[in-house]
Amino acid sequence: MLKVPHYALKKLANHVSLRDVTGGYIVVNAKRPRVYMDRISGHFVKLLGIDLNDLM
Repeated sequence: MLKVPHYALKKLANHVSLRDVTGGYIVVNAKRPRVYMDRISGHFVKLLGIDLNDLM
């Protein structure tokens, strides 16, 4: 489980819903989404069996 909050996923995917009243009040600074982006991309790297040392 990645433990990424629902609204963080919505912000990262740039998903907007006009019926989502709460989402309009949530302010996300630039550093916070980075943690979740790193967590998600790290999960994909693990699932795909990629060795990051081979890429450098």
